[in-house]
Amino acid sequence: MRTSDRSDPREPFRWNAGGWFGPQLGGTLWLLLLGLAVLPKDALAAAVVLACFASANLVGLSLWRRRHASSAYPALQRMIAACGAASLIAVAFLDSRPESVEFAPAIPYWLLLIFPGVMLMLWLQRRRGAHR
Repeated sequence: MRTSDRSDPREPFRWNAGGWFGPQLGGTLWLLLLGLAVLPKDALAAAVVLACFASANLVGLSLWRRRHASSAYPALQRMIAACGAASLIAVAFLDSRPESVEFAPAIPYWLLLIFPGVMLMLWLQRRRGAHR
């Protein structure tokens, strides 16, 4: 059973457009820019990266459109996980393509730890809010 975000004063996460689309675009905009940068050198790699950008944003938009059925916090965690998965796929694909690597230097995989790091930070923030 879902507890309304608005009815629980201890819940630090609430549905609002700025709090949703800001992190969504912040987590995926780099994929759009990378895909466009790779496009002149490797059209296939660019298509995969741009598809990763689109898919993560479609997941985010889908979660937003179904916000009446879920609390903000679990949906936000799902959206960040989708951004992280799309980023991992894009980086792994680029890493496998010599045509792209010479144009877009290899992105260290450890940089992708930002996604689980943000998820952990939000979990800690929620946990701290629930104990007030």
